Amino acid sequence: WTEWKYYEQLGITDRELFEKAGPEFWLNLRPYSWASDLLYRLRLRGEVVFATSPFIDPDCVSAKIRWLRNRGFMGRNVNDYMIGPYKYLMGGNGILIDDSQDNVDKFRDIGKGNAILFPQAWNVNRKFCGDAIPYVMNLVDVMTGEAG
Repeated sequence: WTEWKYYEQLGITDRELFEKAGPEFWLNLRPYSWASDLLYRLRLRGEVVFATSPFIDPDCVSAKIRWLRNRGFMGRNVNDYMIGPYKYLMGGNGILIDDSQDNVDKFRDIGKGNAILFPQAWNVNRKFCGDAIPYVMNLVDVMTGEAG
């Protein structure tokens, strides 16, 4: 898929997807193969907080949190997450790593924070998909003054 709303290529509207995407949808998503490695490397640099914008369905929020815990990305008794679409409100408090150009732009422009557009097939950084972790970590190091 070459865009974030890949389901539109299948003729599915936002509303249809929201109606079909119950808690099991979120709980059964497979993590990207590089997710654990990236998270490990980021945690060596500092605190990691998951910022996610859920669908309108309230079950989506709890399912995403359970997914993070079930996959070992967040501890059972830890609440390292922020829920909601306004990620830019955290601007100036760390680095946003997001695959949405809109989220990155708002974080930089409104929140006055550092942000990295994570390479994905649907964004302008697609050429870095094969080297996403080194690409991101290099930018993290530059932004935190760790670059050597």
